[in-house]
Amino acid sequence: MKAIRGLVAATALAVSATAGAATVTVGSWAVGSGDGIAVTGTYTTNTTAARFTGNVTAFTGPELTSSSFVDSTSQMFAYCYDLGEFLGGNTYTAVFGTNPPTPFGVTQSTLNFLGAVNAFIAGGDAYDWLHASTASLAAAIQIGLWETLYDDGGAFNLTAGNFQAAGLAAGTVTALNGILANYGVAAALDPALVMTLHTRGENGQDLITGLRPPLKVPEPGSLALLGLAAAAAGVMRRRKP
Repeated sequence: MKAIRGLVAATALAVSATAGAATVTVGSWAVGSGDGIAVTGTYTTNTTAARFTGNVTAFTGPELTSSSFVDSTSQMFAYCYDLGEFLGGNTYTAVFGTNPPTPFGVTQSTLNFLGAVNAFIAGGDAYDWLHASTASLAAAIQIGLWETLYDDGGAFNLTAGNFQAAGLAAGTVTALNGILANYGVAAALDPALVMTLHTRGENGQDLITGLRPPLKVPEPGSLALLGLAAAAAGVMRRRKP
């Protein structure tokens, strides 16, 4: 399968790689169907690996507009990006870019994994990872996100390290194996297309979702230069015999 190439290969992006003052408030979360697993390592718990759907009730910050959310503010797909807190309706700090430099940004291993997910789904869209078509695929993506967060930079191994998972259903194993066939082969997801939502305290679980960065509008000086170039080209055409 072909690796998904950057959605923004020829487009300049106006998104900072560091955390800003942007916030996102989610009124409620709905948990999709997934796979119940047993987790050991840094955290020992029984949990469900699944995708979430949230409704955005408010957002602030110059980095965000209503078009920043991949599907819509009423249907924002996301996955859990930690295991130490509980999910609830919250106001989150929106974090853009990778970790480091931002303490709560997405890890490079996660970007590598999400690139592999997109290559496996092969839908041709950089946000395919948000649109899992089955519960097994959603569960596999969620498990991979935990593994690449807690064991960033290490080999993908669910039986050792800071994150370990057991009891996976057969469908989840099949989907995860398909993704991992592209892991380290497919191009990593562009960090400008990812946003993490960070908060602390009870009902404060971090999440990871997609981001549609705005196109960078050319500055007036650049537009003037483009106009001069076009005019010069027109003159040259007119001078041809």
